[in-house]
Amino acid sequence: MSRTIIAFLFALVTGCCPAFAGQVSFSIGPQVYHHKYTEPGLMENKGYFAGAAYDLTWEDTFFISLNGGLFWGQADYTSVSTGSLDGKENLCADTRLLIGVPLFSGKRATLKPFAGIAYRYLSDDGENQYTSTGNWAYLRQSNYIYSPFGLRAFVPLDNGWIFQPSAEYDFFWKGTQKSHLGYQPGYENIENDQDGGYGLRCAMGFERQMPKVTLCLEFFYRYWHIDRSDITRDRWGQRWVEPENETREIGATVLFRF
Repeated sequence: MSRTIIAFLFALVTGCCPAFAGQVSFSIGPQVYHHKYTEPGLMENKGYFAGAAYDLTWEDTFFISLNGGLFWGQADYTSVSTGSLDGKENLCADTRLLIGVPLFSGKRATLKPFAGIAYRYLSDDGENQYTSTGNWAYLRQSNYIYSPFGLRAFVPLDNGWIFQPSAEYDFFWKGTQKSHLGYQPGYENIENDQDGGYGLRCAMGFERQMPKVTLCLEFFYRYWHIDRSDITRDRWGQRWVEPENETREIGATVLFRF
């Protein structure tokens, strides 16, 4: 039975290959950025992140791209009411599946709109740490599901580089904020649903074909605005809510395409 299934899958894959005879490319490289998360009038987290970004693209008459990255950083916390705490460990991951088609292709420029589905994860770990005023911190985990809608242009330059500006709107489907308070006596872990918000992205990219790889440079700005969450009650009836918040990230990526 297992041999029949394997033979069937092999025949299916090899039979479909001629229909998908486009070009496949893989890019990977470092990314660094400054991260700032704020709850206006209440608190802010800010710090530098670094990690690896990637992009796997199949392209023919249209393109499919799987891209994202994994990044680490340390954030400094400040609050008007609970003091400050430096050096909290942060981890961020972003995974995006995009599909697009050329809208216009000419000698001077090519325009490619795209859309897709994406997932963003961010952890901010302050567990077993205390602020400058003696308040205890905890682990926070953010989960966003969103759909990117964007446009990228490809403009050949005279010096062999290709200029690639892009703009994107991120439709926010749903978010979940998990606050791990339960390690302290008298508290329990809290989960708040976030239903409203949006994101924006813009970037300036530059690409050039090198002897063995294609070099891609990109400078970007990313923004999130998330509305106030739903109210959650713990077992004692206490109300918990995630305030309205904003995230701003500005940085650069270097990719090597094979």
